[in-house]
Amino acid sequence: MPHRNRRAARWRLLFALLLAAVAGVPAAGGVASAAGLPSYLTQEASFGSGAVTNGWERVERYLDTTAGFHAEDYPPDGRGDQAGQRVTYFGGVSRPYSGRFLLYSAPGWDTGTRTTPVPTSVAAQASAWLS
Repeated sequence: MPHRNRRAARWRLLFALLLAAVAGVPAAGGVASAAGLPSYLTQEASFGSGAVTNGWERVERYLDTTAGFHAEDYPPDGRGDQAGQRVTYFGGVSRPYSGRFLLYSAPGWDTGTRTTPVPTSVAAQASAWLS
């Protein structure tokens, strides 16, 4: 049963991010605003040029406070620990809470010509999957 709850929470998170992406990007392109985030989702940090490598333009750290997330049971030998830059992105924490996640943005993420960055059919499919 806990596996099903985590799975449902992840789908809710995916849907929330999809909605935030669709609602938060201005029609003429530009920087998305955190103002469109649901009350249970908080952007804690953003890392841009100079702090991000491996081809990514930006990394953002979010906290989801919905009840579906619980403290992880990390293996004591460190196998599940975050390492490298991810530790920096997680605020120096190698064993982050399950509701804390990273969102990576590729170069050009904010330069599209479409007013809706995700095709409407994809958004409708995601909505149907999650209902």
